[in-house]
Amino acid sequence: MGGVASHEARRLTSTTPVVFFTTDPVGSGLVASLARPAGNLTGVAIITQEFNAKRVETIVSMIPNLRTLAALSDESGTLSANLQTAFWEEVETASRRFGLQLAPRMRIRNSDQVDDAFAAAARAGAGGMVTI
Repeated sequence: MGGVASHEARRLTSTTPVVFFTTDPVGSGLVASLARPAGNLTGVAIITQEFNAKRVETIVSMIPNLRTLAALSDESGTLSANLQTAFWEEVETASRRFGLQLAPRMRIRNSDQVDDAFAAAARAGAGGMVTI
């Protein structure tokens, strides 16, 4: 788990299977690609903020006349505050790039708040929602 441990495991063996769980295995040079990691390494890439821009792009491609996008933020403590901020900033940047108005960020801490968040998105006129 983690980039340092994964890189060290790769350095120590080329035959023993290594399964990683890290933030950016391609960008850090751990593997050549997610589709074909090659060698004795495979694993899980933790979604990074770059994926949030791709999510916005995907929503725009699915809803061509989209004008307002809502963002639902999981504030349960699953992600650190720094990652939450980075993810939010990426959604803001991508929304501007596509000319979208970003509805106020809806922060939830548990599943009981999801219905209220969707109702708030509808009140804001959001035609789509991205989750952070």
